[in-house]
Amino acid sequence: MLLDDTFSRIMFHEVFSEPWLAGFFAFATQMIFAALILNSQIKESYMSTPFSIPFKVDAQVRVGQFLAIPLCTFLGNEF
Repeated sequence: MLLDDTFSRIMFHEVFSEPWLAGFFAFATQMIFAALILNSQIKESYMSTPFSIPFKVDAQVRVGQFLAIPLCTFLGNEF
């Protein structure tokens, strides 16, 4: 049995019934928020890197980033 989540409400209930409308409204709201966030990110990244990521950094920052990635990968399940 599936959980009573958004997508099962849309898939298994009659179209335009109350559960279907609730599931569709939740899905539509999520898609609207995703579009607004994407639009905001595109506007803010004009004439810069996406998400304002600095690409000119010191050597110490690059070494720290290089060491942090495997450390987080190997120890990620411990926390």
